[in-house]
Amino acid sequence: MKRCIALILITVMLQFMVTAQQKPYLSAGEKDPKATTILKKASDKIKGFSSYEMQFRLTHYLNKSTQKEWPGMYRQAGKKFYFDLDQQLVISNGKVTWVYLKQRNEVQLNDADSDESTMLSPKFFTELYKSKDFVYVLSDNSGSQYLIDFKPLDKRSSYAKITLKINKKTNLPAEITVINKDGTRYYFKEILFAPGKKFSDSIFNFNVGKYPGIAVEDLRLE
Repeated sequence: MKRCIALILITVMLQFMVTAQQKPYLSAGEKDPKATTILKKASDKIKGFSSYEMQFRLTHYLNKSTQKEWPGMYRQAGKKFYFDLDQQLVISNGKVTWVYLKQRNEVQLNDADSDESTMLSPKFFTELYKSKDFVYVLSDNSGSQYLIDFKPLDKRSSYAKITLKINKKTNLPAEITVINKDGTRYYFKEILFAPGKKFSDSIFNFNVGKYPGIAVEDLRLE
């Protein structure tokens, strides 16, 4: 009899553990509190840098047999930033953002706040935990990195899943994987932060005169 009771208790405990691990997190209000604490700590640490440089490599998987890889550079001082990746250069002085398309020799001018939510902006990842469009869960806590999975709540979203790996010692992003519903993937790896770097103001202003024949398209709101 005691043996039967023990087996029943073990079965109930196993079922409870499986249920807990498979919590669906179906709404923004059900975000994993453990993951929230980790993400907020990472976000606050980056915000605490008066300035920093971030280097990384981006691999773009088009399909199983096709991929492209580029080195990337991001520099920030306050609201000013400089972002260089392959055929695109994005510069902002905090008021105006210039998006330079290298192959087309074309620059687009935008209001500085208009591009803060784009995927290629670090703010997209550091502020993602605040978004009402995603739900997330701490899916792995066993190694040297926290692994947090984000899933969009809108079925029409182009994203299938976003995964952040955060270094437990530094509390900084170590790797980021973005999976789209069309099968393409973006893999940010070898992310290195260098806080406290000093930059000249000139790198945060786009000099049109350096690009002969450049096409300028002003998309700012009047």
